[in-house]
Amino acid sequence: MSIRRVRDLLFGRHLFLTNTVIGGGLLGLGDLIEQTLEIRVLKSSVKYDWQRAARMTATGFVLGSLGHGWYKVLDKRLPGVDRRTVFKKVTLDLLIAGPITAWVFFWGVGTLEKKRLPEIWSEFLVKFPYLFAFDCCLWPPAQAFNFFYLHPKYRVVYVESLVLFWNIFASYVKHNDLTSTGK
Repeated sequence: MSIRRVRDLLFGRHLFLTNTVIGGGLLGLGDLIEQTLEIRVLKSSVKYDWQRAARMTATGFVLGSLGHGWYKVLDKRLPGVDRRTVFKKVTLDLLIAGPITAWVFFWGVGTLEKKRLPEIWSEFLVKFPYLFAFDCCLWPPAQAFNFFYLHPKYRVVYVESLVLFWNIFASYVKHNDLTSTGK
């Protein structure tokens, strides 16, 4: 099979599936990287938590599919690559997609951990500011590049490649007590 044929399958006919699988795979990978850092850097004797990585992966599938839909809607409602349009897209992405993505992340992983909604909501309220601060540093320049220069069908793949860094940080925030230990 030629590279062109593979590209057409992945970024044409099966774009939704591609974006969903990439979202799940990279959230799982981000968690495994975070676990590796916890084990090696902190010299922890804890072993890899494969169930944790599976929960993160499953949640990533949901986030990948949401990202696919988000960029389709955003590009349809705000077509073009002029500065004003890109500024609007970056702003909406940060202020709408950012909080929704963070909520779905905590809700998805928390649900798979068998936590009740009030417990998930409380964790979200405590930990969301850390993720949003990271979002404010990472996403505006990354999304400006995305909206100015990339074809819409490559948006999710590009974002997911950067999301790996977000995933590592999100896994750290999710799986650590940030209130009582001073981390």
